Amino acid sequence: MLKYDFHDSIPYFVFTAAHAIEKAMGAALEGHGITFRQCQMLGMLAAHGSLSQAQVAEMMGVEPSSVARLVDRMTRDGWIERRPDPHDRRKYQLFATDRAEPIWEGVQEVAATVRNTALEGLDEGDVPELKRMLRHLRNNLTDDPGRYPDTPSPDSALSDDCSALSDDRAPAAASASR
Repeated sequence: MLKYDFHDSIPYFVFTAAHAIEKAMGAALEGHGITFRQCQMLGMLAAHGSLSQAQVAEMMGVEPSSVARLVDRMTRDGWIERRPDPHDRRKYQLFATDRAEPIWEGVQEVAATVRNTALEGLDEGDVPELKRMLRHLRNNLTDDPGRYPDTPSPDSALSDDCSALSDDRAPAAASASR
């Protein structure tokens, strides 16, 4: 009989924590008319300005066909637009539209609440250390660690809220009132 205590392994804890964050965000976003994957895409576009569908698929870890359906839906809703890639006429770049702004503002409030709940009981100093350790694990397991932006631009401070934890938490009182 095979023996291994999977439930005490690092991969188990990383996977279940990521799954719990995704599930909590999905549930919290239900009343806001946006899905977790749509939130992820807006966060990526907030962090990068523009991306190709292939880049989005790679960053999300999903098949390009899944991203194509997501892009079609978000384009139809007016949240993103496709523009020809100036360097390759065969490709398109994705951009968030002005219509996505109010949606993104609502996402930021939801994400702050979920983030605060997830980080409850941790000291302020624990969060940067947690991020450092997770970054280290990820970089050990990827061929191109540079493809992951570890520091979002200042104007997209919540861009990692749909996929990771951030150490710039909103005050609990402000989150609770929203």
